[in-house]
Amino acid sequence: MHCLIVGKGENEEELKQYVEQNELNHIHFLGFRHDIPMILSHSDIVTLLSFREGLPRCVMEAMASQKPLVVTNIRGSRDLVQHGINGFVVDLEDDHALTESFIKLIRDPKLREEMGQASFERIQPYRLENVLLEMEDVYMRYLSSARD
Repeated sequence: MHCLIVGKGENEEELKQYVEQNELNHIHFLGFRHDIPMILSHSDIVTLLSFREGLPRCVMEAMASQKPLVVTNIRGSRDLVQHGINGFVVDLEDDHALTESFIKLIRDPKLREEMGQASFERIQPYRLENVLLEMEDVYMRYLSSARD
């Protein structure tokens, strides 16, 4: 198993030192990337362990790529991930639940596949075509009420 850490963060150097000192050779810091679809295609599980988010695009991209997720129980992430359906939602700093979630997904390829499919189905309302149709409906109702 390899852990790919994508993006930049304020604790990055500290984490890199920890990984190096503890010889954790399966953890890779990829930095800021433009090839996220390619990285997702080679991934089995996607995680976002934020303390605060809006509506996280990276989670939405993972869902569109049919990936199961492990996310923290914060606004945005918990709106997209249904615990036990398309991934696992763990409370902040609950290391035991986090570890157990990963172990379940790592050990069970069928569960990963089922949750990945559930992610794909759950993200469909956010597809551009669907959002544009909803926006058109809103504008049409507004124009209709403005004429009355």
